[in-house]
Formats: sequence, structure tokens, C-alpha cells
Amino acid sequence: MVQILTPHPGDEIKRLLKILNVTQGKFAHDIEESPVLVDRLIKRKTALSPGLAIKIAKALSTTPEALLEMQARHDISRARRHETAENVPVYPLPDMMNLDRSD
Repeated sequence: MVQILTPHPGDEIKRLLKILNVTQGKFAHDIEESPVLVDRLIKRKTALSPGLAIKIAKALSTTPEALLEMQARHDISRARRHETAENVPVYPLPDMMNLDRSD
């Protein structure tokens, strides 16, 4: 089964900067970050950190949670390409609706 990677936040940042007609260099300057870091993020060579997500979210009128969720989904999709977990046992949880709640 072919697994498709979910988008990296750098893809969305690149798309938005193009729409806004803002260069990577200007964007880096405006969020007070290294142009090298912004370039690496846009090229998917580095992951988005929470601190950077806060700055980018403010500049692009979004939320850091949305950007970090995108990063997490991307990371999980990458991990699934290499890790199957097929030999990991499943520990079923008890039916929570039928548990005695008198404790």
C-alpha cells in the first residue's frame, strides 16, 4: 500500500508567502528569525518548533496549534512509512460505560 505524506507546515507557509507576495528573507526578518531557518522550514529540512509556530501564526493570521498539528500529522505519516507496529500487542480497555463508578 502506497502511503502519502501529509503536508509539512513549510508547504503551507510557502504557499501563503507566495499569495502575500512576501519573500522568505522579509518574512524571516519580520518574525525575527534566521533566513536560513525559514528556508530550511520551507524546504522541509527542519521541523516546526512551538516557539517558531507562535511567531509564524501571528504573522500569517493563524494559530500555532494549527501549524503544530500539521507538523505532527506530517511526522506521523513519515513514521508510518518505516514503522508498522504489526507485532505490538493490543491491550483492550474495559468498557468504560459498564464500570462501577463507586470508587
